[in-house]
Amino acid sequence: MRFLAAQLILALWLVWGVYWLITAFSAKPTRRREPRWSRWAFVAQALLVAALLGPHRWRGWLGVRIVPGGWSRYWIGVAVIVAGLLLCIWARRALGGNWSGAVTVKVGHELVQGGPYRWVRHPIYTGILLMMLGTALAGGEVHGLLAVSIATLALWLRSRVEERWMSEEFGEQYARYRQRSWALIPYIV
Repeated sequence: MRFLAAQLILALWLVWGVYWLITAFSAKPTRRREPRWSRWAFVAQALLVAALLGPHRWRGWLGVRIVPGGWSRYWIGVAVIVAGLLLCIWARRALGGNWSGAVTVKVGHELVQGGPYRWVRHPIYTGILLMMLGTALAGGEVHGLLAVSIATLALWLRSRVEERWMSEEFGEQYARYRQRSWALIPYIV
């Protein structure tokens, strides 16, 4: 049964990945892109997080169970993953052609403030963090918490770069948007 439980979580992540690949073709042309070293550093961090969240049986302190609950914990984790996936899809649809997998400014870039962007400036990151948190919760072990911590720091740093670029691109309009929205988590950050 443990194998099937891991397969459901993997399937949800695959839905996310396939959706991202398909919708990437509708993105506008890029005018400005983050440096290659920055992109590769982010990819390296993502691979580390994926390895930590994977179904590998960790030994030692990484495999210590810190969240009790068995199947109830697992299904709550799956629900959190689904919520994150839905948020990612909603945010991606709201962005339309302005989306990119890298930090970019697109040709004809627009400041999107509808959909989940009404409340959160980086809802795709929020959705990804929810998916990671759900995955970590489903397993309930230290390695999952470590993965979510690394990903949170990496996405926070990445969001700072995006915020700087959007401030340069949209000036006062972006400053007003920042005042009335949250970066990642409403009422917290």
